[in-house]
Amino acid sequence: MSTKSPLGALLAVVAALLVVASPAMAKGGGGGGDGCAQILSFSNTPGSNADGTPTITTAYTVQQGCIDTFGAPVALDFKNNSTGFTGREVNMTPLGTWSYSRTWNATPGVKFTITLTVYKPGGGGKVEATQTQTVTAPA
Repeated sequence: MSTKSPLGALLAVVAALLVVASPAMAKGGGGGGDGCAQILSFSNTPGSNADGTPTITTAYTVQQGCIDTFGAPVALDFKNNSTGFTGREVNMTPLGTWSYSRTWNATPGVKFTITLTVYKPGGGGKVEATQTQTVTAPA
């Protein structure tokens, strides 16, 4: 007498579905790649360090969910609204969920515009998500 394992049959079906579905899922389910990378949180908090110098702590969490692509480029643009100076910092996030935080010295009383942009993993410079916040450094 022969018996078939329901678990074995289920695993075979799931494996077959993954083979067929994984290219479409990796490319955003046919939606042009949207959704492979996303911003889960983004904050900019004014404060000061031990010697009283004004600071801003920038923190974000992003998720990169496409398993068959390169890392998702993440750019932070820092604009000093008083002088117009803009700087850019770029990080690459590998597969998974990643958190990043850093505290930087800021000019007292100056308003800064900080933009977080997550690009499509693996290519083309397509924006997946972006958020902008304005924060004023303590006087």
